Amino acid sequence: MRLFELWKPEIVLLGLNSEWIPLLQGFGSASPPPEIIVLTKSDELAQLARSMGFENVLIEDDQESLAEGIPPFFRDWRTVSAQAGDQTTLLVVDDDAEVRSAISDFLRARGYTVVLAANGKAGLQAVERNPAISVILVDLVMPEMGGMETLKELKGRNKDARVIMMSGFADREIVRQALKLGAFDVLLKPLKLSELEGDILACIASMEFRRNRWWESLYSQIRGMRRTPPSEQKPTELPAIGKKFTAGK
Repeated sequence: MRLFELWKPEIVLLGLNSEWIPLLQGFGSASPPPEIIVLTKSDELAQLARSMGFENVLIEDDQESLAEGIPPFFRDWRTVSAQAGDQTTLLVVDDDAEVRSAISDFLRARGYTVVLAANGKAGLQAVERNPAISVILVDLVMPEMGGMETLKELKGRNKDARVIMMSGFADREIVRQALKLGAFDVLLKPLKLSELEGDILACIASMEFRRNRWWESLYSQIRGMRRTPPSEQKPTELPAIGKKFTAGK
């Protein structure tokens, strides 16, 4: 639960047993709550989870088989995200002109649209002028408005904003505070551009994931299978995960 509170994931896959009911309740009471997918072999636990308000409950006799089937299900939106450079506008907020230029050159060469700002106030103004900005890189130490204050203002105006903090200090408390305020990640300077790009792709993927609520379709298919009388059930292939499940096994 401490890791959950620290990282604030957007989706939780929980293999449910009777001992983990309090953990499920804790996830469900989080603010904002994540999307929760409950995996269980027990009809009784599935009914309990649904009675607690969790709709995405998958029943499968072999959870390992289901777990193996989930990663391919993510492939479509992950691939789209990796190719989304020409559709993504980023804002770089840093008072160091050389850092801004280096990051901008790197990202523009990969097809991203990049907006630059020299301090937090200019960054906030850029976001107001350009609603297409979806990922924001913010330096921790800047004049006029520091990185933490800028992060707080950005998340206060748009809780869905993906903000990556950049810090020259390897300080756990700084990381903890930034994540608590809603930062997507904290990268240590000097930046490794490959890590920066990985974080940006993760931001894009998380936004794409929010837009494509795939688990609703999966849950509807599984639920429909379980409502079918055993005598009428047939092996049903779920194309998105490339696995065959027979309800009632």
